[in-house]
Amino acid sequence: LFMHLRFLIMIACASPVFADWPNFRGDQAMRGVSDGPLADTPRHAWTFRIEYPIRSSPVIAGGRVFVGSDDGNVYAINLTDGKLLWRFQTGNHDVPAIVAASPLVYGQTVYVGSSDHKLYAIDAHSGQSRWSYSTDNKILGAANWIRSPDGQRTQIIVGSYDSFLHCVDAQTGKSVWRS
Repeated sequence: LFMHLRFLIMIACASPVFADWPNFRGDQAMRGVSDGPLADTPRHAWTFRIEYPIRSSPVIAGGRVFVGSDDGNVYAINLTDGKLLWRFQTGNHDVPAIVAASPLVYGQTVYVGSSDHKLYAIDAHSGQSRWSYSTDNKILGAANWIRSPDGQRTQIIVGSYDSFLHCVDAQTGKSVWRS
């Protein structure tokens, strides 16, 4: 038996403009602080049902909520009405996967790790794969981004259970280094 969980959003903003929260704990520094105003009384806006447990913390960017689930999917949900925009399946038929890592949204790309040993780059608008990067074990923690030492490129940093910290080019998914 699988647990039935509901993904709930409580709207706490004083206006219909929502602040982005594009990665785990909100920003690159992971401060866990939002500059947006709060309403005196938050209201329940919508419910989105996912049939499997959710371990991933949701993130918000561009009017969309992104969250992973134990069914191996990454979901993009419309922030305003709670409607499914797209679903991206990690793993394959031979390797069931879970997505416990919180997504990272940078630019128009969603970066997320999976228990199938891969970091995925997914187009935030369409849900189509841009690339995937393989590690030697599962990725359960959130990725973050940095600038290359010359300041010319964006790089994605993620830890894997293979005991390495991986740095990949955000555009291509090619390894820059691992430590």
